[in-house]
Amino acid sequence: MAIVIRLCFLVFLFVSITVQAKELALKPIPPPASGPKNSKWNQYSQYFKRSQTQERNLGWSYVVSGGIGFVGGFVGKEISKDPLEDGAYTIFQSIGIAAIGYGLYKIYIGSEEQRFFQLLEDSAISVSEKEQIFETYRSRQKELTLRENRIRALTFGLIAGLNLYTASQQGPGVVRDSLYFIGGVNLLASASYAFEF
Repeated sequence: MAIVIRLCFLVFLFVSITVQAKELALKPIPPPASGPKNSKWNQYSQYFKRSQTQERNLGWSYVVSGGIGFVGGFVGKEISKDPLEDGAYTIFQSIGIAAIGYGLYKIYIGSEEQRFFQLLEDSAISVSEKEQIFETYRSRQKELTLRENRIRALTFGLIAGLNLYTASQQGPGVVRDSLYFIGGVNLLASASYAFEF
Protein backbone atom coordinates (compact mmCIF):
# COMPACT_ATOMS: atom_id res chain seq x y z
CA MET A 1 0.00 0.00 0.00
CA ALA A 2 2.93 2.35 0.66
CA ILE A 3 3.89 1.99 -3.00
CA VAL A 4 0.41 3.17 -4.02
CA ILE A 5 0.79 6.27 -1.83
CA ARG A 6 4.15 7.06 -3.36
CA LEU A 7 2.87 6.48 -6.88
CA CYS A 8 -0.11 8.79 -6.30
CA PHE A 9 2.18 11.42 -4.83
CA LEU A 10 4.55 11.18 -7.80
CA VAL A 11 1.64 11.56 -10.22
CA PHE A 12 0.40 14.60 -8.29
CA LEU A 13 3.94 16.03 -8.23
CA PHE A 14 4.35 15.43 -11.97
CA VAL A 15 1.06 17.18 -12.75
CA SER A 16 2.00 20.12 -10.52
CA ILE A 17 5.43 20.47 -12.11
CA THR A 18 3.92 20.24 -15.60
CA VAL A 19 1.42 22.95 -14.75
CA GLN A 20 4.15 25.15 -13.29
CA ALA A 21 6.24 24.64 -16.43
CA LYS A 22 3.32 26.02 -18.44
CA GLU A 23 3.34 29.05 -16.16
CA LEU A 24 6.99 29.66 -16.96
CA ALA A 25 6.30 29.32 -20.68
CA LEU A 26 4.92 32.84 -20.97
CA LYS A 27 6.92 34.53 -23.66
CA PRO A 28 8.80 37.70 -22.71
CA ILE A 29 7.42 40.99 -23.94
CA PRO A 30 8.85 41.52 -27.43
CA PRO A 31 10.70 44.73 -28.28
CA PRO A 32 8.35 47.31 -29.75
CA ALA A 33 8.30 48.10 -33.44
CA SER A 34 8.38 51.74 -34.53
CA GLY A 35 5.27 53.84 -34.84
CA PRO A 36 2.56 55.05 -32.43
CA LYS A 37 0.37 51.94 -32.86
CA ASN A 38 3.31 49.78 -31.87
CA SER A 39 4.37 51.64 -28.73
CA LYS A 40 5.80 49.71 -25.83
CA TRP A 41 2.55 50.20 -23.98
CA ASN A 42 0.56 48.57 -26.80
CA GLN A 43 3.04 45.68 -26.76
CA TYR A 44 2.55 45.34 -23.00
CA SER A 45 -1.22 45.48 -23.42
CA GLN A 46 -1.21 42.67 -26.00
CA TYR A 47 1.10 40.60 -23.83
CA PHE A 48 -1.12 40.96 -20.75
CA LYS A 49 -4.27 40.04 -22.63
CA ARG A 50 -2.56 36.78 -23.68
CA SER A 51 -1.08 36.18 -20.23
CA GLN A 52 -4.44 36.72 -18.53
CA THR A 53 -5.88 33.87 -20.60
CA GLN A 54 -2.87 31.72 -19.74
CA GLU A 55 -3.25 32.55 -16.02
CA ARG A 56 -6.86 31.41 -16.09
CA ASN A 57 -5.96 28.18 -17.89
CA LEU A 58 -3.20 27.58 -15.38
CA GLY A 59 -5.65 28.22 -12.54
CA TRP A 60 -8.08 25.65 -13.92
CA SER A 61 -5.20 23.16 -14.21
CA TYR A 62 -4.48 23.60 -10.50
CA VAL A 63 -8.17 23.23 -9.63
CA VAL A 64 -8.45 20.00 -11.63
CA SER A 65 -5.22 18.45 -10.30
CA GLY A 66 -6.10 19.51 -6.75
CA GLY A 67 -9.55 17.99 -7.13
CA ILE A 68 -8.00 14.73 -8.32
CA GLY A 69 -5.68 14.72 -5.31
CA PHE A 70 -8.52 15.48 -2.93
CA VAL A 71 -10.80 12.75 -4.30
CA GLY A 72 -7.85 10.34 -4.58
CA GLY A 73 -7.26 10.81 -0.87
CA PHE A 74 -10.80 9.66 -0.09
CA VAL A 75 -10.39 6.60 -2.28
CA GLY A 76 -7.05 5.80 -0.64
CA LYS A 77 -8.50 6.14 2.85
CA GLU A 78 -11.26 3.68 1.99
CA ILE A 79 -8.74 1.11 0.74
CA SER A 80 -6.21 1.67 3.51
CA LYS A 81 -6.11 -0.33 6.72
CA ASP A 82 -3.04 1.36 8.19
CA PRO A 83 -3.39 4.55 10.32
CA LEU A 84 -0.04 5.83 8.98
CA GLU A 85 -1.35 5.56 5.43
CA ASP A 86 -4.56 7.32 6.47
CA GLY A 87 -2.40 10.19 7.70
CA ALA A 88 -0.52 10.26 4.38
CA TYR A 89 -3.81 10.41 2.48
CA THR A 90 -4.96 13.29 4.68
CA ILE A 91 -1.77 15.16 3.80
CA PHE A 92 -2.39 14.34 0.14
CA GLN A 93 -5.92 15.77 0.44
CA SER A 94 -4.58 18.90 2.14
CA ILE A 95 -2.20 19.47 -0.76
CA GLY A 96 -5.14 18.98 -3.12
CA ILE A 97 -7.21 21.59 -1.29
CA ALA A 98 -4.26 24.01 -1.35
CA ALA A 99 -3.92 23.46 -5.11
CA ILE A 100 -7.63 24.19 -5.59
CA GLY A 101 -7.31 27.41 -3.60
CA TYR A 102 -4.22 28.48 -5.53
CA GLY A 103 -5.97 27.71 -8.81
CA LEU A 104 -8.98 29.83 -7.85
CA TYR A 105 -6.57 32.63 -6.88
CA LYS A 106 -4.96 32.43 -10.33
CA ILE A 107 -8.37 32.46 -12.03
CA TYR A 108 -9.98 35.32 -10.12
CA ILE A 109 -7.04 37.43 -8.88
CA GLY A 110 -4.17 36.83 -11.32
CA SER A 111 -0.55 37.80 -10.93
CA GLU A 112 0.77 40.86 -9.15
CA GLU A 113 2.24 42.11 -12.42
CA GLN A 114 -1.16 41.90 -14.11
CA ARG A 115 -2.81 43.83 -11.29
CA PHE A 116 -0.12 46.51 -11.46
CA PHE A 117 -0.49 46.74 -15.24
CA GLN A 118 -4.26 47.12 -14.88
CA LEU A 119 -3.75 49.88 -12.31
CA LEU A 120 -1.54 51.78 -14.77
CA GLU A 121 -3.93 51.06 -17.64
CA ASP A 122 -6.82 52.60 -15.69
CA SER A 123 -4.83 55.66 -14.58
CA ALA A 124 -4.97 59.08 -16.24
CA ILE A 125 -1.21 59.48 -16.73
CA SER A 126 0.38 59.64 -20.19
CA VAL A 127 1.43 56.55 -22.12
CA SER A 128 5.13 57.46 -21.85
CA GLU A 129 4.80 57.78 -18.06
CA LYS A 130 3.02 54.44 -17.90
CA GLU A 131 5.84 52.85 -19.90
CA GLN A 132 8.53 54.35 -17.68
CA ILE A 133 6.81 53.34 -14.43
CA PHE A 134 6.11 49.83 -15.71
CA GLU A 135 9.69 49.29 -16.94
CA THR A 136 11.04 50.39 -13.56
CA TYR A 137 8.61 48.04 -11.82
CA ARG A 138 9.63 45.08 -14.02
CA SER A 139 13.30 45.75 -13.44
CA ARG A 140 12.81 45.81 -9.67
CA GLN A 141 10.64 42.69 -9.78
CA LYS A 142 13.36 40.83 -11.69
CA GLU A 143 15.85 41.59 -8.90
CA LEU A 144 13.37 40.52 -6.21
CA THR A 145 12.53 37.29 -8.04
CA LEU A 146 16.22 36.38 -8.20
CA ARG A 147 16.56 36.93 -4.43
CA GLU A 148 13.36 35.00 -3.77
CA ASN A 149 14.60 32.03 -5.80
CA ARG A 150 17.88 31.99 -3.88
CA ILE A 151 16.00 31.94 -0.58
CA ARG A 152 13.73 29.14 -1.81
CA ALA A 153 16.72 27.11 -3.04
CA LEU A 154 18.39 27.49 0.36
CA THR A 155 15.19 26.63 2.26
CA PHE A 156 14.41 23.51 0.22
CA GLY A 157 18.08 22.51 0.38
CA LEU A 158 18.07 22.70 4.17
CA ILE A 159 14.82 20.73 4.39
CA ALA A 160 16.32 18.12 2.06
CA GLY A 161 19.49 17.91 4.17
CA LEU A 162 17.50 17.52 7.37
CA ASN A 163 15.30 14.74 5.94
CA LEU A 164 18.22 12.89 4.33
CA TYR A 165 20.28 13.10 7.53
CA THR A 166 17.35 11.90 9.66
CA ALA A 167 16.73 9.05 7.21
CA SER A 168 20.37 7.99 7.45
CA GLN A 169 19.96 7.67 11.24
CA GLN A 170 16.84 5.46 10.98
CA GLY A 171 16.78 1.70 10.77
CA PRO A 172 15.27 -0.02 7.74
CA GLY A 173 11.56 0.58 7.34
CA VAL A 174 8.80 2.80 6.07
CA VAL A 175 9.89 5.87 8.03
CA ARG A 176 13.41 5.78 6.59
CA ASP A 177 12.11 5.26 3.05
CA SER A 178 9.63 8.11 3.45
CA LEU A 179 12.30 10.46 4.76
CA TYR A 180 14.60 9.61 1.85
CA PHE A 181 11.73 10.25 -0.53
CA ILE A 182 10.85 13.61 1.06
CA GLY A 183 14.52 14.56 1.12
CA GLY A 184 14.87 13.71 -2.57
CA VAL A 185 11.81 15.72 -3.54
CA ASN A 186 13.10 18.74 -1.59
CA LEU A 187 16.52 18.34 -3.18
CA LEU A 188 14.89 18.48 -6.62
CA ALA A 189 12.89 21.56 -5.58
CA SER A 190 16.08 23.21 -4.34
CA ALA A 191 17.84 22.50 -7.63
CA SER A 192 14.92 23.90 -9.62
CA TYR A 193 15.23 27.24 -7.82
CA ALA A 194 19.04 27.26 -7.80
CA PHE A 195 19.39 27.31 -11.58
CA GLU A 196 17.82 29.75 -14.01
CA PHE A 197 16.33 28.14 -17.09
